[in-house]
Amino acid sequence: SPQLTLAFNFSALSTLAVIHLIDHGTATPAAITWNNILPQLSTMDCVTAILNGVSQIFFVASPISGCLILFGIGFAGPFMTFSTLLGSTVATLGAARCGADISRFQQGIWGYNAALTALWISFHFRSLGYVAVFFLVCFGAAAATAVFAGMDAVVAMTHGFAPTCFTLPFNAVGLSLVAIQRFIQGIHSLTKAKSSECMEQ
Repeated sequence: SPQLTLAFNFSALSTLAVIHLIDHGTATPAAITWNNILPQLSTMDCVTAILNGVSQIFFVASPISGCLILFGIGFAGPFMTFSTLLGSTVATLGAARCGADISRFQQGIWGYNAALTALWISFHFRSLGYVAVFFLVCFGAAAATAVFAGMDAVVAMTHGFAPTCFTLPFNAVGLSLVAIQRFIQGIHSLTKAKSSECMEQ
């Protein structure tokens, strides 16, 4: 199974937990309030948040960095750039619709897990074709956002002991998709083997 960023999450969360024992942290704002904040935002606010969601993959809240990252990904594949941007867009607009904390929304905190998930999906499942990957990216981004919301609520209840869930939502969705993929492949292989046995008989 792919490790994705599990090692990073384990080491980072462990280190921050130890630091919290020495120096008490601060509570994290509530994940969502279910009050739509889209009417409070301009188009530029949303575009900035989406690009910040991409740049937050590297712990930076900068639209310019987001553009540069997307440009760099484009050298690996234009569709991967599109998928990364789509993932951040799905997460960012979804979070705004559900009432995310506006300051964290603008910093791109809600977008990076979905952007990372979308980028990974566009590479790992590229053999399925553009259309299938497009829908899978949308699903993966939405799933990563939902998982982030759940984990973020748990993080808020730790009162700073776990300051963030980092990329655990990306790992959860990615590993789940790999498990489903291998399950389907296993069924296909088993069915094919049984068909071959029947033909031989």
